[in-house]
Amino acid sequence: MTLLDTSPPIAERSQPDPRSSGGDRMDVILVDDDHRTSRIAADILEEDGVCVHAYSTAAPALERARDGGTDLVIVDLELPDMTGFEVTRQLREDDNTCHLPVLVVSGHRDPRSRTAAYAAGADCFLGKPFTVDELRAIVWSLGHRGRLLKDVEGGEAVLYALAEIVDLRCLDARGHMERSARLAGGFGRLLGLSAVDVRALERGGYLHDIGKVGIPFEVLHKEGPLTPPERKIMEQHPLLGARICEHLLTLRPVLPIIRHHHERYDGSGYPHGLAGEAIPRLARVFQVVDVYEALISRRCYKQPMSGEAALEILRNEARRGWWDPDLVQLFTDAVERGLMA
Repeated sequence: MTLLDTSPPIAERSQPDPRSSGGDRMDVILVDDDHRTSRIAADILEEDGVCVHAYSTAAPALERARDGGTDLVIVDLELPDMTGFEVTRQLREDDNTCHLPVLVVSGHRDPRSRTAAYAAGADCFLGKPFTVDELRAIVWSLGHRGRLLKDVEGGEAVLYALAEIVDLRCLDARGHMERSARLAGGFGRLLGLSAVDVRALERGGYLHDIGKVGIPFEVLHKEGPLTPPERKIMEQHPLLGARICEHLLTLRPVLPIIRHHHERYDGSGYPHGLAGEAIPRLARVFQVVDVYEALISRRCYKQPMSGEAALEILRNEARRGWWDPDLVQLFTDAVERGLMA
């Protein structure tokens, strides 16, 4: 089947030139083992100023996508080494490519193929043959979105830098966020959570306390018990952290962790007093890790505990109703078996 339907006259291009969306050339990966149709598509897009990297197999295309700089991936469904569905799934499951727009093209126009492509994570499905104008319009739209997402990634980097400042402010808790991220990711993988959820747990490790940037230094570092007014100030940091991060779409899976990591299973926590399964599951998973890491670390108000003592406290607090008892049991078993090193 041919790539393009050129039987009717091709209308003048009505979409903006891709070069007008940001100065540099739009960067597109094209994966299709039909060399003729791939070359036609590449020639059309390069006429518009697009930088096209054409591949006949998926493996090198995925490698290039992971290296960064790409605005859009166009992939055919039938490739020698894997299907376009699998390419799309791999892009979605990788931290470096999960937000990269994906256009799936195929000679199979049936609803089942289209539905499967979207289920795998594709942003758009284009059946062959298609017109030059269709190709140009979709590439411009998705490629422009990819460029915007690069800017979003820059905003996310600013937030991580802000989290580093929080880490520096919390002098006696230095490294807490990195250790929390590592433990949370490891626990999520042991639980068999999806790659998206594991990534959210790891990001939650870095960002869960970002709201402490707005907490006065004297409250943050007070050695004795906090007064009721001081505790009220401290209890605002989950809400402040969520407000800081809520404007980035890429961090939406992380917001429940940031907002609810201080809730308690019996409803006695903050900021909303949620109880049981009303607390988002990722927040409940992260709570267990966060408490354990805090117990085995030095703080201005306490000495570090041994892992064994920390696990005993975690079990006792679960019996008191503070943490999800099933998750605490799974975590303590994992630590005792050496799976959380």
